Amino acid sequence: SIDVVQNDGQKRAIAAYIAAGRMRAFSNPAFRQELARYKRTNLTRSQNGMPGFTMGFPTLLSLVAPLAIRLFNVTKLMRRHDDRLFTTDTAAFVIISGGEDSLWGACLLGQKLEQILLEMEARGLATSIQVIGSDGTPLQQILGCQMTPRILFRLGYPTELPAHSPRISSTACTTLL
Repeated sequence: SIDVVQNDGQKRAIAAYIAAGRMRAFSNPAFRQELARYKRTNLTRSQNGMPGFTMGFPTLLSLVAPLAIRLFNVTKLMRRHDDRLFTTDTAAFVIISGGEDSLWGACLLGQKLEQILLEMEARGLATSIQVIGSDGTPLQQILGCQMTPRILFRLGYPTELPAHSPRISSTACTTLL
């Protein structure tokens, strides 16, 4: 099933769910070490990695982002920014639930997601995929559904064009069997 959440109360509940998941992830030093290896400054011309703006860091802070991520839980600094991003600045959340819990089910779900994201892009909508933890029960309760939430993304019309994000050509990182 596909649920589109625009209700302010449900959006706040989903924002709290995302924030709690981020807090757990960033509390793990091993997670922070790995993420820091891929974090780049906002000025990067690299073909890989994630510029600081992907986490809401302004340019100056992006210069020390890898070090800051390694040393402490930066989600505490970003809490106010994230609260606004996930409530006021997010028109809707889309949650895709159900599907077979298998490799094949994940492939089918990925195909459906790709179709949805391409259609949204064609209509001028921006999307941003969010992480769903291994326990989707809180999302089930927010939505009042029985199926397991698999994919969660933000949806809305952008107020500004996104900045450059590094890309590696698909031929450089994939092969056909």
